[in-house]
Amino acid sequence: LPGWMRDGAGHRISFRINGQPVPGGDLDLFLDRPKPEPAGAIQQVNRHVCTGWLRDMAAPDKVLTAEILSGDRVIGRGPACHPVTAKTAADIPEGGMAPPPGATGSFEIRLPKRFADGTPHALRLRIAGTSQSLAEAELADSAFARGDGAQAPQKPPRAVLEDMMHRGPLWLGAHPIETLPIWRHLDMVRAALVQRHAARPADEQVSIVMPVFNGAGTIGAAIRSVLAQSHDRWELLIVDDASTDDTREILEGLLEQVGDDRIRLIRQAHNGGVSAARNAALAQARGAIIAYLDCDDLWDPDYLAVMTGEMAGTGTDPARQAAYCGHLIGQTGMTDHPEDPAAMRHAAPQDPDEAPAPPTEILGLGLRSFHMAMAENQRLIRLSGFVHRRALLERLGGFDPAMRRFGDRALILRYAAEEIPH
Repeated sequence: LPGWMRDGAGHRISFRINGQPVPGGDLDLFLDRPKPEPAGAIQQVNRHVCTGWLRDMAAPDKVLTAEILSGDRVIGRGPACHPVTAKTAADIPEGGMAPPPGATGSFEIRLPKRFADGTPHALRLRIAGTSQSLAEAELADSAFARGDGAQAPQKPPRAVLEDMMHRGPLWLGAHPIETLPIWRHLDMVRAALVQRHAARPADEQVSIVMPVFNGAGTIGAAIRSVLAQSHDRWELLIVDDASTDDTREILEGLLEQVGDDRIRLIRQAHNGGVSAARNAALAQARGAIIAYLDCDDLWDPDYLAVMTGEMAGTGTDPARQAAYCGHLIGQTGMTDHPEDPAAMRHAAPQDPDEAPAPPTEILGLGLRSFHMAMAENQRLIRLSGFVHRRALLERLGGFDPAMRRFGDRALILRYAAEEIPH
């Protein structure tokens, strides 16, 4: 009999010959659940993410929740719900128990940044809610254990900027961002930009496009970061792309609580993908400037003031068609020594007038110089840090709805072909 019948519940089975029922051939059958056979492994830590696998070999279709511990403290938790890769299976020692490639059971769990200091840490794996350790490993974060990766953030600002502009994000490892020379430099630049545009009136309306699909854990903080903007002439168009979690209820409750008529909710009857969702918002946008904010991103309170100011031009500088900025890479809901696994869930303030909680930990900085040839192969601009004039949308159109991925890069490239963003 198939394994799914071993569920401890009653099943009625029938015996037939050539499709014909046999008298007395019906039977009520109870099969005990098989004894659990949990197994798993911690395989590596790379750029703050611990990977491995966890499965109940006696119930292979069951998705387990993995916990990573350091000592007696839970430092990471997540579902073992990803397909097992051939490399994962190949890493199991000969004769060891391992899931087959393609089976469900792989996990990717974020760890607090203190574990990215370049030194090995003793880690343990267990099933959430149990006490038995299934695997142990002593691992260093491989992204910061090679070469000078752990020391790179301490370089002078000029050297760090050159690296970021041409090579990609600066990953901080275990370094607190406020201690780094590059951060002190960028913070001064930020303050200068805010001061430059502080007295400028908010004379241009900004339409903010925010698609969301199953974003219950982050949507509240994203909306609050819009409400906190110093440039207050905006409209926020939230598109719920047929979410299946609590997103709709959270949105309705929050919007009723906030009571701000600048926010409009658009509901999609069917999940059409992020490009179609953004187009649905663009079709109703009324602003002269278009901005984008994903539901798991946050804006600085002066983001719109600075971006619209730079778009307008200053002094002899002409007005721009598009502009972009750098970004911080953060993770929310993480603490250095969480006492309770619940502390690792996304947390957002309940008061709509309260500022959004910043990321608990800053992991990196991103700021790239824009070059068309490079932009065709790399993501140089994050859409949440990109604004453009409505005129570009009217001339060149919106997102390709057939592109469920990379639609943002395609739109930015199309617009940049007309004018390189500032």
